[in-house]
Amino acid sequence: MLHDPHFSCFRFLAASCLLFATGCGGVGSRTQEGPADSGGDDAGKSPPSSCDPATAAPLSINYDKDTELPAGCYLAKNIVRVELGATLTLDPGVTIFFAERTRLEIDAESALHAAATNERPILLTGTKRVRGHWDGVQFRSDSPKNDLEHVVVEYGGTSSGAAISLAAGARATVSQSTLRESAGNGLHLDDGARLPSFGGNTITANSETASVCVDCVDQLTTGNAYAGNDVDAIALGGALSVAHDTTWPNLVIPYLAPGRTFIDSHLTLSPGVAIRFPQDSAFEVSRTGALTAKGTAIAPIVLVGTKDVAGWWGGVVVGSSSSPDNLFEWVTVADAGNGSHSYYKADVSLEFMGGAPVRFSARNCTFRTSSGWGVAVGSTRALNADIESANTFTDVALGHIEWN
Repeated sequence: MLHDPHFSCFRFLAASCLLFATGCGGVGSRTQEGPADSGGDDAGKSPPSSCDPATAAPLSINYDKDTELPAGCYLAKNIVRVELGATLTLDPGVTIFFAERTRLEIDAESALHAAATNERPILLTGTKRVRGHWDGVQFRSDSPKNDLEHVVVEYGGTSSGAAISLAAGARATVSQSTLRESAGNGLHLDDGARLPSFGGNTITANSETASVCVDCVDQLTTGNAYAGNDVDAIALGGALSVAHDTTWPNLVIPYLAPGRTFIDSHLTLSPGVAIRFPQDSAFEVSRTGALTAKGTAIAPIVLVGTKDVAGWWGGVVVGSSSSPDNLFEWVTVADAGNGSHSYYKADVSLEFMGGAPVRFSARNCTFRTSSGWGVAVGSTRALNADIESANTFTDVALGHIEWN
């Protein structure tokens, strides 16, 4: 993701491209604008047959007063901005065509309310059916009124953007909606973004699935469909620290770690979670953190490199965490131990860095394809005595256990 001082993960057009105009309606009033109902009741796969960009009603550029768009066909020729605390309401049956490089921005303290039905969805699409034709919906607002229900967002999101993007501190509820045909991600969550509710959604046919901040992962839920993208994976980014106690759900598709990631609170990985790590990265548990990874025989947890190569990444490092919650059961750790750092020497390394002894327990786990050890045990530690016999070690270059 590219960063911008106003919206940290997206490119913005130059200031000279921003057009200014007044919104519609009087002060304190809710206004309506637009054509009569087009009668489009489809599930959102295409605009209603009576909708055409050439005949659609043009949208205003700025909405600075509460405005309601009744069902019908609209055209956004320029960037559309909701601002100054206004709420833009889209009624069921609204279709909006967005011209190339336009977008829908929801500025601070403003809101977008788009609650439709399965029979009469809302469609936000491009004037051309080309991935990334427009820039998508971008929230900068933390209003509790931000709500998308039964909305299809398609062809929006550049290669460095997303169909729906939430900036730092932004908030939106998204349910029963479809995000598709983005040239980038279907969904992006910046640091501090919030999804109070995210369920029944489909993210499909995008270049990539979603990019979310490390501390936002628990806002994604299992009640969504994330398959059918060019890259079916959740890319993690933002501040590289797990800063609050959290559980990462099994979304069926893997997580892509951003690099060296620090666990400063208690992180629990659900059974079946898979995380892939780029070259020279690591999963590091700090003194204040803990890592609980309890898979099952039929739903093991998998922590591996983005390439199945010995020593591709640094591995899991438990550094002076004395938490009894450092537990591994039915976990596979592979492709680690590359030695790029003094304590990246095994699939799992226990490193005493002062304070209480490191605590760690592992059973029914597999440690394999390490260019170093399977498990490297520091001089001050508390771990299960059967750690070697209770686990499987395969293709570990230096041996099963390094005892210091």
